[in-house]
Amino acid sequence: MSRLLALVPAAALLVVAAPSSAAPRPGEKSEGPAIIGQAKSFNELLDMTKSMVRNVGGEQLYKMFEKEALPNIDPAKLPGIDPKRPFGLYGILDSDVTKWRGVLLIPVTTERDFIDMLDHFEIKANKGKEPGTYDIVVPPQVPFPVALRIHKQYAYVALGGFDVLDTKVILDPKDVISDKEKAALYLSIRPDRMTPETRKFLLAAFSEQTDNLKEMIAEPELKDAFHLTQRLATRWLKLVLEEGRDVALRLDADTKTGEVFADLTVEGMPRSSLASAIAARKPTTNAFASLAGDDYAHRVYVSAPLFADEAQQAAAKLVEHWQKVSARELAGAPPEAIALVEAALKSLKATVESGEMDLAAAIRGPNKDGFYTAVGAVHCKGGAQLEKAIREAVKILPEREKGFFKFDAGKVGDLAVHEIDLSTEAGDPAKKVFGDGQKAYFAFGKNALYATYGPDGMKLLKEAIAAKPGPAPVFDSSSNGKKAAELMKRIMPENPNGPRIGVSWVESLTTGMRVTVEGGDRLKVRLSYNVGMFMMFFGAYAAEAGPAPPVAAPAKE
Repeated sequence: MSRLLALVPAAALLVVAAPSSAAPRPGEKSEGPAIIGQAKSFNELLDMTKSMVRNVGGEQLYKMFEKEALPNIDPAKLPGIDPKRPFGLYGILDSDVTKWRGVLLIPVTTERDFIDMLDHFEIKANKGKEPGTYDIVVPPQVPFPVALRIHKQYAYVALGGFDVLDTKVILDPKDVISDKEKAALYLSIRPDRMTPETRKFLLAAFSEQTDNLKEMIAEPELKDAFHLTQRLATRWLKLVLEEGRDVALRLDADTKTGEVFADLTVEGMPRSSLASAIAARKPTTNAFASLAGDDYAHRVYVSAPLFADEAQQAAAKLVEHWQKVSARELAGAPPEAIALVEAALKSLKATVESGEMDLAAAIRGPNKDGFYTAVGAVHCKGGAQLEKAIREAVKILPEREKGFFKFDAGKVGDLAVHEIDLSTEAGDPAKKVFGDGQKAYFAFGKNALYATYGPDGMKLLKEAIAAKPGPAPVFDSSSNGKKAAELMKRIMPENPNGPRIGVSWVESLTTGMRVTVEGGDRLKVRLSYNVGMFMMFFGAYAAEAGPAPPVAAPAKE
């Protein structure tokens, strides 16, 4: 069975598709299978893979890929599969699990070629009663039958029973695969095509399985946190099952920049409370959005998902667990150290209970001397008590470490600014980025902690304290490409014996990882990640000794 599944090459290549919009599928109907999906053709996925490696990794890494990987994913190794046509799938759900069916559509060259290919992979297919039908011999541990029908130049592989392949009910490929769908992989779940009994069964199954997981948790606070999360998830799952029209997942990528992304969209039935909730969702903001400025080399935004009471309560329970663990682990420690940890966790608990916990940070510069400064801010309730605990904890440090701290080194408005001087401790990598003066500054506001590190620390601390809220992703790790490339060269000098990443790609890099959430006619959650760094480290790891040939920047299309 595993070998049969291994014949589907799409999964290995999904991360390399071309960019596309997440447009709704045409001719949507409320009748049909509850699950439907498709993937690009083998050739398209392979071409995108090669384009991604060449554009992002550069010629030398591409040559390694061409030598080591391409031979293993050559379409000629799967002679029964037509590499020019896309894949498809659909699934039928029921309140009776024994009636569940899954059908995978694999494009074939000819029936004979496909059956011979199965035989080559030691997958036995016994001829059925009707022409073009087969029973696949599966291992004893597989709890369901697998059947096969060759239909309209596709191999329909059915999991669960042959009845779904009957000529009276089998779906035409054009009813499964749409040429208007541009994503590398598309998967849609249609709650509006499920019977009420099926929805009720799925919700009950979710509750049962999560209840079983909950009982495996021994710690009371962690169990409570799980229960609250379960309650939140169940509430939204029930709403989506009862009022949802479509839940779709699309995997795609931009082969020029190396950005891979997954889009999850949820669409409610017209005039439903789910549709109203999605439409009413406001754009995500960060309380310290302006902190990054226009001169950032890299920035990070984080907004904790504390949008519901259950989420806030679950986070508070996690903090309570950490409080219990820290009390146990710190038994016998100096009272000042215990008080510092207690104050930090008490502050964290109060912050998550408030329902607002944003973080913003950036590396900004370079200044006139060519160096950078790090700056950050995070919501922090109970800052006065935490500040007091820090002062007391520093008093018990050895004299040398105590000398790093200078409390009340300055003021920004009514806020006391404290200094940590690490000039004598900083190593060469830090000096290459931040210069010789390695000083950190921090200050507690009413509801936030502000900190900086670097030559322009006091200047940027003032900007952080005055930071304004603004639009920002839920999570964002973004770079100014040219500055990021320059910083990378300072911190990680290029290995002369290793593969080189095309300079033009590094300078165009803008995103490391990002999560965005948007409302409107449908909820859209996008998770994106840039695979360029992965390729770079893979290339460095796989590098062979010897001089590296010069590499030209990828040509612009």
